[in-house]
Amino acid sequence: MATMDFFGSIGMGIDFRCCENLTNSPVAYAFEFLSDETTRRIMSPFNIFCQFYSLPSYLNRRNNQEQFSLREFIRSLIKGRRNGDNSPSMKKGSDLLSNIIAAVDKLHGNEQHQQMKETLIEETASDLLMTLVFAGYDTTSITLAYALYLISAHPQVQELCVEEAISALGTDEKTIPADFNPEGKLHYIRAVLYETLRLFPSAPSTSRLLNRPIKLSDCELPADTK
Repeated sequence: MATMDFFGSIGMGIDFRCCENLTNSPVAYAFEFLSDETTRRIMSPFNIFCQFYSLPSYLNRRNNQEQFSLREFIRSLIKGRRNGDNSPSMKKGSDLLSNIIAAVDKLHGNEQHQQMKETLIEETASDLLMTLVFAGYDTTSITLAYALYLISAHPQVQELCVEEAISALGTDEKTIPADFNPEGKLHYIRAVLYETLRLFPSAPSTSRLLNRPIKLSDCELPADTK
C-alpha cells in the first residue's frame, strides 16, 4: 500500500490514500494485478496462454480489462490536468505525468497538431507509468519493508528519522507542505535507505551487452561483451 501511494505521488501527482484507508483503490488493484501477472507470465515461458494475450482465457481477459481501465484512468487524469483540475488529491508540477505533458507541449506547440499531441501524451504517459510500476513496484516494496524492519530494530535510528521528518515536513501526518523540496533535506533518512540497499539490495545484480568497444582504465572491452 505504501508503494502504491508512493507511485501515485511521483508518477501521477495523485494520492491513492491506500495507507490511510488500509485498502487499495481500483487503480492500485489494477497496477498490482498487472505487476503480478507480468511476473507470472515471465515464470511460465512454456505456457501458451501466458505468451499470447489474444487467446481466450480468464487471465487474458482480466489482463486486457485492467490495462484498459488503467489507460482510461490516465486519459481522464490528463484531461483533468488540461482543464485545470484543482482537486486536493492532486499535486501538480513535479510528478512524471506533469513532466510528460510539458515535454509534449513543447514538442508540438502548434495548435493544428492538437489531436496528435493528445494521442502522443496518452500513449507515452500510459507506457512510461506502466513501465515504472512493473520495474519498480517489487524493488520499492522490498526496500521499504527492509528499511522499516531495520528502523524498528534500532530505536535510536527511528528517533533520528522521526526528528528529521518532523523538522522538514511538520507535524501534519496527512499533508506534505506545498513548497516542500527534498533537495538538501532528509540526509539521515536518505542515508538509512542507502544503508538498507547496501545490506539488502533489491536488485543485487544486472547484466549489460556492449554494442561498441569501451575502455576501462587500461582494459579495453570489445563489442558484444556481456
